[in-house]
Amino acid sequence: MPAATVVDAGAIASLGWACVEQNAAWGAGLYGCNPARVLAVLQRASIKLDNKGRR
Repeated sequence: MPAATVVDAGAIASLGWACVEQNAAWGAGLYGCNPARVLAVLQRASIKLDNKGRR
C-alpha cells in the first residue's frame, strides 16, 4: 500500500457510503481541503531519490 493515497467516496441511496476509487495522492485536487494538510500528504507520498535513481 502506498504511504499516501486519496479515496473518492460517495453515497449509495439506501445503502450508505462506498469507496468509488482510490488514486495516487499527487493526482487529486484540493476540492475545498486545507492546502497545508494537502501539502503534508503530498510530502508523505513523495520519494526522494539520489542522482542514480535510488531511494
